[in-house]
Amino acid sequence: MAIGYYFIDNLRGNDAHTGLREPAGDITSVTYYTTEAGTDATHINCPTAALVETVDGAYNGDFLYNVTRGIGALITGFTHTGHIITVAIAGMDVGDTFYILKSWRTINKYTTVTTRTAGDKGYVRANQRHEPGVSITLDESGTVILRISLIGCNATQGIDPWHDASDVSPVIDFNTGAYYIDLRNYWYLKNLDFKRGYSNTYGNIYLSNVQGCLFEYIICRDTTSTRGGLYSTGYSGNHIFNYCTFSAAGNNSINASSGGLSDSKFNDCTFDSPSAGTQTGFSATGSVNLQFNNCIWGASTSFAQDLSMNYNTYHIFRNCTFNGTKYSTPSSTAYCGNLIQEEDPAGSAIGTCITTTGLGTITKCAAGLTDTTLRAGGGTSSARMVPFSFIGVLAPFLLNSDHYNNAIKIWCAAASTVITIYIRAYGTWSTYPTAAQLFISADYLSATSPYTRTTVNSTAVLSDTTTWVPFSVTVVPAVAGFVNLQVNLGLYKGASTGIYVDIVPVIS
Repeated sequence: MAIGYYFIDNLRGNDAHTGLREPAGDITSVTYYTTEAGTDATHINCPTAALVETVDGAYNGDFLYNVTRGIGALITGFTHTGHIITVAIAGMDVGDTFYILKSWRTINKYTTVTTRTAGDKGYVRANQRHEPGVSITLDESGTVILRISLIGCNATQGIDPWHDASDVSPVIDFNTGAYYIDLRNYWYLKNLDFKRGYSNTYGNIYLSNVQGCLFEYIICRDTTSTRGGLYSTGYSGNHIFNYCTFSAAGNNSINASSGGLSDSKFNDCTFDSPSAGTQTGFSATGSVNLQFNNCIWGASTSFAQDLSMNYNTYHIFRNCTFNGTKYSTPSSTAYCGNLIQEEDPAGSAIGTCITTTGLGTITKCAAGLTDTTLRAGGGTSSARMVPFSFIGVLAPFLLNSDHYNNAIKIWCAAASTVITIYIRAYGTWSTYPTAAQLFISADYLSATSPYTRTTVNSTAVLSDTTTWVPFSVTVVPAVAGFVNLQVNLGLYKGASTGIYVDIVPVIS
């Protein structure tokens, strides 16, 4: 089916009309009607075969834009005989070009009442307030090739079919009712301001088992919903948020649970608390993997807590700013399986990298950073591993390389190979770890008939805070391939006590 372009004008629209532009087309269409003889300052004579309506008054209240004169006005009268339109536009003359918007009045006419197909675009007039009095339900999905769009008009972005010269996003005010916008797969929402979904449990924006939506310049604010301003649950993921602002009033600005928002990205977004020291900026629980780039928490007003995470969440933050308490101190149960990676946090030196897992923190040490501890002759950076109090030999703190593979992979030939990792103590150790509490381990394919894997551990120990100690293992792979190497720390001796690891293995 052909893509449709629809127009929504809450002040002058009429749901009994088509919602279309005549001649048919998008806001960038170069197709226009041309006035005929008899046109004057208040009347347009249309081509006899042009307009589709054959009933007097059918265009009354619609918007006509005279492209030649650069001015628009409402149609106050239409006579189907001769297709004569009454409109107050000064100076009109034969040959002027124009188009007509037969706008709908309500958003639900576009999203729910009529049938949408992939690629359809709906334009909402700028600087208007919609109070739908019901939830806005999107009952068709786009596709992986084409999204369905709902776009607020903005003159500065060139989205101005009514020529309002306004850059004020249309407001969708649920006005304390139990209402929200209910998304479906592959929609594109842009330049819309959602507010006051007070009485419902789903916030202003609700995503449940929804995939692949794109949000740009969206505002989500002023809701006291128990589940936040935007609520996402089930496997609802692969979404992108660009230049969006979130500020709830009674709970989290965004609440993602049970896989909601998994594998989604937030770019240049802002999270603000309605009052200082209250609420949470972003809450994620249960298998939620997210990426944040250039985002700000508490840009105007700080939260009680910027982030709340537990149970197998994986988040990457690049050049992000936190103005309040970033997140709570992890606990052995609430942070099980978590991984938080921060790259170039705002206010820090470029190149700063901090990884927080459920068992401790790993910080990059290098020239130009806060900690410059390196091994002479070793790598240009090292990793400082500081565990949390609940680690032990049965739950060791590991040197994670990424969320899905917490091992260092080393290619080895089918020959006896010695792999060495240098480690040094960090902080004050009252007693140093034993070889069972701190060691490197190597897992490799040791036989092919039958296939057998073998793990070997180092036996070295630390004895002071200044010496880089070689921790070595010998592997004898049956075939050339990768050896999985890991650093294991299973002893806690204080909040600022840990180890440095030279991350460049020595192979001999």
